[in-house]
Amino acid sequence: MEGEDPDLENVLIAACEPMLQEFCSDYLDSGDEGEIMECLIENKDKMSNRKCAAGVTHFQLIEMKDYHFSSKFVRSCKDDIQAHCPEMKSKADVVKCLSLEIRNSVLGSKPSGTPISPKCQAQLTKENLAMVGR
Repeated sequence: MEGEDPDLENVLIAACEPMLQEFCSDYLDSGDEGEIMECLIENKDKMSNRKCAAGVTHFQLIEMKDYHFSSKFVRSCKDDIQAHCPEMKSKADVVKCLSLEIRNSVLGSKPSGTPISPKCQAQLTKENLAMVGR
């Protein structure tokens, strides 16, 4: 997550610390960020902290490599893309932009504005789940 807002990263680290201790303590000593993130992903559905879960979901979305948007995704997110990510050209950039908007909103760093619509958020999650299953 290089180049992102360090204050946001600190909020995310603080939000995930209890989850790391609860679910991933075996991996903390190794210092292997890949294993730690895999553990967080595996336990995301058990997390009570929305901020940590939003950060994990953001990581999953930006790490997707093979983007095949469904027509439902395009319909559900068209207005959000135009409102929040109009300059984005590639599918990867669109996903990263939408995901950052959602994550920043959940972490409380986004000034009040129009959030990403629930229908687009749901489709982003479905796209992510489809990638996991491939």
